[in-house]
Amino acid sequence: MPKKAKEDLIFPSSESTSVNTAMIAKIPIVTPKSDRMVRVRLDLRAVMAKRKLSQVSWKNSMLRLVG
Repeated sequence: MPKKAKEDLIFPSSESTSVNTAMIAKIPIVTPKSDRMVRVRLDLRAVMAKRKLSQVSWKNSMLRLVG
């Protein structure tokens, strides 16, 4: 009896793919606490950096108006 190729034994089904995708979509994504703290710190630093940049830009624009 001849051996069948692996491709002949696999039966692709769009139904099984859609079921797996739906199941994967329902899995909640949980961020570990340490990663969450890093993200919070990065967000705070970004806000502070934007504020500083805004202040520097304002001061430079005022100096140009006066000078």
